[in-house]
Amino acid sequence: MGTIGHRNKGFIFATAASLSLLMGCGSTPKPVAKTPVVTPQKPVDVQANQPVTPEHKLLEAKKVWQCQKDKDARDSLLLDAAALYIQQEDTLLAQQVLIELRQDGIAPSLHDRYALLLAKAYINNRSADPAKLHHLLEGLSTSTSKKAEIQTTLFAKQGMWADAANALLRTNASAEVKVEQVWTWIKQLDETALQKADRQFPALRPFISLRNLTHEYAQSSVSLQEGLKAFQRTYPGHMLAAHLPKDVMQAQALSQPDLQEIAVFLPLSGRLASTGEAVKDG
Repeated sequence: MGTIGHRNKGFIFATAASLSLLMGCGSTPKPVAKTPVVTPQKPVDVQANQPVTPEHKLLEAKKVWQCQKDKDARDSLLLDAAALYIQQEDTLLAQQVLIELRQDGIAPSLHDRYALLLAKAYINNRSADPAKLHHLLEGLSTSTSKKAEIQTTLFAKQGMWADAANALLRTNASAEVKVEQVWTWIKQLDETALQKADRQFPALRPFISLRNLTHEYAQSSVSLQEGLKAFQRTYPGHMLAAHLPKDVMQAQALSQPDLQEIAVFLPLSGRLASTGEAVKDG
């Protein structure tokens, strides 16, 4: 895979040096004439009230590599460090860890996790190519909520509202969050885009149907209320049946004024007085 974004030059040299020591000259240690006696060392102790930091994971990775020469275990800990860097928004250091890992080779068992972290590390990088990030995610062997979250952000950044809405529905977001955000994006689609989304994304069809319904009955709250009842009967198990968008609920709450009497102003004097009197007398 090509470079997703330009490599950042302003990383911390101590971390880079530590990574270089961890990687060594190759992923496989050279054989030695005599098998050394390895004294097992305890993993790095982290006090219960002390948060785990990326540096803790880097130190654990160093010990695992020095004592056991277990590349997969080392790389898993380095991915932990990259994830923690991303969590604390140190994306430059996360990118550096991931670049070093890629150069040393990634085990198939760690590829999906590596790809997700790489996409997250570069998602806000202006020089990153969205197409390459999408390609990276499409290459994952499994479809996960985390993958869908990243795809949602990528599609939204590109203004691909239908794709973003479809991806959001595959995340673990709450039904209320999904309804409001998907509805916001669906309302931004013109008729041509709506028809395309209806063909391409079956999961969006209830939202598209609701949009068409609200447009059709926009001038009549009574008709809208009846249409929404029919809509909920059509999609009884859908999230929209339980969680209508807020603006639709507000429109539904409006009612036609109950007119009991009508006031009419009639001219009873002047040149139109005769007409006014005639209307008044029925």
